[in-house]
Amino acid sequence: MSTVSETYKSLVHNQEKPFQRPDLINSYEILEITDDPDDGFVPFGVTILTGEPGCGKTSFATAVALAVAAGEPFAGVPPKEPEPVGWFAAEEDMFDRARLLAHRYTRRIEETKEQLPFRTFYGPAQLDNPDTLRRFLNCLNGSNHFAVLDPLAAFVRNPAEYRDLVLTLRKIGLDYGITFLLPHWSSANGPSGGPGLQSAASAVWCLSYKQLDGHRLVRLEMSGRAQTPKTLQFRSEHPLHYELVEAPLIEQRPTTEQDIRQALTESPKTPEQLSQETGHNLKSVRNTVIKLVAAGVATIQGKVNRSNAYVCA
Repeated sequence: MSTVSETYKSLVHNQEKPFQRPDLINSYEILEITDDPDDGFVPFGVTILTGEPGCGKTSFATAVALAVAAGEPFAGVPPKEPEPVGWFAAEEDMFDRARLLAHRYTRRIEETKEQLPFRTFYGPAQLDNPDTLRRFLNCLNGSNHFAVLDPLAAFVRNPAEYRDLVLTLRKIGLDYGITFLLPHWSSANGPSGGPGLQSAASAVWCLSYKQLDGHRLVRLEMSGRAQTPKTLQFRSEHPLHYELVEAPLIEQRPTTEQDIRQALTESPKTPEQLSQETGHNLKSVRNTVIKLVAAGVATIQGKVNRSNAYVCA
């Protein structure tokens, strides 16, 4: 099986690229396009947005993408002309996206008919397949300056190819003038894929939060070779609302994985019991347990159904 980079090379070998890097690439400011690492919010290239399951990666990425599409300010970056956005949803369906995007209008009902240059494409797509990669490039179609692939892991068959995917997207970005944001699951030991994956990216963001009365205090740690290291905090009253705040940095809360592993050291538990004991939502607990089992950290005890008991390996 070819890697994504090999597939991409075979598509463009001796062929004229369908579209070239646009001259207007320096026209927008929410994306960091110039050589100054403090000139924008998202560095040009590939940014990996990491965090535990359920921490709000998709919501945060959606808020950034909507700001780009609407030309709105974000994280202190001034507003600019709207820019086209392509969102590739591998795990959500149109109803999931509609429920999330509805939060944009909770306070601005009169704007529900706004038309944004924001296109969404659904379904998993392993980009090491030539036909799939060709369709992916056609979806970008030269009109998108910003693209989100959510989540990174759905676009390759093997975790060993995460780094190759990121490097290939960097090449596509340079060829076609597109900045990529990739939400990606991480554990207590860092993003799946390790230091090699992180070094391939232009920037790595780590998202975490602390639940307060009526809102979340969201922490974003930003680092990478194309990003000035810094930590930002946001007040979030609903999934698409992120107000930049200055406050004492929140302490890192225990991750879902850490809480589950601690709970399983005592006795086998079902996902429902883990959710009640740790305080994490059931969907996040189930997703985390599946990943722990796949990694060999936990084993299944009992029947294989929704009432499984799990125990640490």
